[in-house]
Amino acid sequence: MLFPLVESTLPDETLLTGERYRSTSRRSHDEENQNSKITTKTELDSVLEFLQDEVQADERIVLASQNFGFDAKPHYKSFKEKKTGNNKHKYGDTR
Repeated sequence: MLFPLVESTLPDETLLTGERYRSTSRRSHDEENQNSKITTKTELDSVLEFLQDEVQADERIVLASQNFGFDAKPHYKSFKEKKTGNNKHKYGDTR
């Protein structure tokens, strides 16, 4: 009952990545379970594990970026402005 509520609050990109993670995780767990005792993990546990891994990865990226003097925040707005500022076609303005 809690899983759909948690899932509905996540962005689409996170859901897609989470699905890939779960399918990979299922395959590895299936292989392990064939060789050892069977352990059960709920879908919610898998999502929480994935989100914890994502947060830890983001924290590592921020720490690594700070050590080298880079700003860890992406500059999407400035990138879009640069990209949309040059709309001229090489044969003239096509607007």
